[in-house]
Amino acid sequence: MGSARLTSHTRVAAAAGQALAWAAGAAALSMMAAGCRPPSAGEPGGRGLAGGEPGRSAIQVGTTTSAYDSGLLEALGQAFEATNPEYEIRFFAVGTGQALEMGRRGDVDLVLAHAPAAEQEFVSGGHGWRRRPIMRNDFVLAGPPEDPAGIRGAEDVLSALQLIAAGGGPFVSRGDQSGTHARERSLWMWAGVSPEPAWYREVGQGMGATLLIAGEQQAYTLTDRATLTITGPATRLEELFGDDPLLENVYAAIEVRAAANPAGACALSEWLGSAEGSRLIESFRPGGGEALFTPVAEGGSLAPCAVSLRGAAAAAAASAAGSSDARQSQPPSAFGRAWDLLTSGDGYVWQIVLRSLAISGAALLLATVIGIPIGIAVALSRFRGHGAVIALIHTGLALPPVVAGLAAYLLLSRNGPLGPLELLYRPTAIVLAQIVLAGPYIAAVTLAAVAAVPADVRLQARGLGATRLQALLLHLREVRGSLIAAVAAGFGAVISEVGAVMIVGGNILGETRVMTTAIVLETRRGNFEVAIALGAILLAIAFVVNIALLAVGRRSLRRPLVS
Repeated sequence: MGSARLTSHTRVAAAAGQALAWAAGAAALSMMAAGCRPPSAGEPGGRGLAGGEPGRSAIQVGTTTSAYDSGLLEALGQAFEATNPEYEIRFFAVGTGQALEMGRRGDVDLVLAHAPAAEQEFVSGGHGWRRRPIMRNDFVLAGPPEDPAGIRGAEDVLSALQLIAAGGGPFVSRGDQSGTHARERSLWMWAGVSPEPAWYREVGQGMGATLLIAGEQQAYTLTDRATLTITGPATRLEELFGDDPLLENVYAAIEVRAAANPAGACALSEWLGSAEGSRLIESFRPGGGEALFTPVAEGGSLAPCAVSLRGAAAAAAASAAGSSDARQSQPPSAFGRAWDLLTSGDGYVWQIVLRSLAISGAALLLATVIGIPIGIAVALSRFRGHGAVIALIHTGLALPPVVAGLAAYLLLSRNGPLGPLELLYRPTAIVLAQIVLAGPYIAAVTLAAVAAVPADVRLQARGLGATRLQALLLHLREVRGSLIAAVAAGFGAVISEVGAVMIVGGNILGETRVMTTAIVLETRRGNFEVAIALGAILLAIAFVVNIALLAVGRRSLRRPLVS
């Protein structure tokens, strides 16, 4: 009787769980694919100024987040397009490491970076030419106003870093192979200091996010002056040390040899180094404050664009002619290196996997303990506002993860109601955000499953002398497959999440870096083998969950408990 009428519902509930578990696999595939293309204009980590107007030639520019976040590049891009209407510029704001990697892969036409050693290697390796210094500002050491390490009075930047290390930090590093990160590592080396995990945290994020994390943790960090000027008021950090020759920060434009639009890249590079471009750089003063960048005028000129374009064509022809030999001598592909990481038991990869499972497992357990009772109670009760509660649960299914992350951030931040607990950028914060995401899925699937069981199942049980608790347990046994589907749906919601996890976890190495955030980071770094390995593991986890779900669902259909 009851089981026959439950068949269609159980299939629906199982399908819901499968759909969410497959979502984890889809997320893994999309993250793995991210390593094979640049982010589109408008995507996180790859914002653009224009959306691809027909009839205009697009210039793809890989640039640093520090230069883009200041607002300068948007202003320069608009001015260039106004005087060169045949072009439109698409900026992809990433770390210097990924910007150069995008250039090596021919995904962008021009690179704007600020890591001289990496830039020279890029050019000498035949990937770019016509490196043109465009502008400069400087790096500074920022930290809490109290300055517990006392670096304000340091003799030089190396002494300041030694004081931070002696005082036990804390220090927050970008840790993303950007130009800022490269300079920071050089400074630690020159200072003779090896940062220790006890006080040194790598977050693998852009400069703005790094400053926010350092502000919440009242930590020191190395930043460019422009980004600190723009975001400093929101972070409660101050410039504590600067004005050292080792902190000079020069941005250079490099034309990519494999550019799809070499003419546009050449035109933009020429314009950035022109008197008009220099004037706009020098006059860029957000809010009427001080200039954030100084144009670089080195005198002399580079090869004319026409010569550059002829050279690009010759380089492309030579590359095509030697492609067969090059393929034979290439090192293993990213997929081959990813396989090596998986089979060799790479510590970095498997520690992230275990941490991800521990955090998501704890979140899933708590969400299950909360969500299933709520679903049961709402399904079996009738009270004023019953429909509103159901609508609220269903609304939770459509809650954007970044909104959940933002809400958790506001609650846990230093100025939030739970700030004194200091949970932000801790695994606990990720667990809380994932509970908010998984809970509605578990409650909704449970509610639908329990409500679909005919009421006479419990009535018959009571008529046969069962207590209320025994009748309820019989009711739940009738939908046990759907309850497992509810848990699987919650698992799919948490294991593949990245937005909320990045906001409240901070992607800190060894603490809150999980599979999804690590995939994003390693893609930005250009370490595609690590991203692919983690994506493959995430996909395998989703597959195992689906297999288990299908097996449980089929058994529940074949073995009815109520007839």
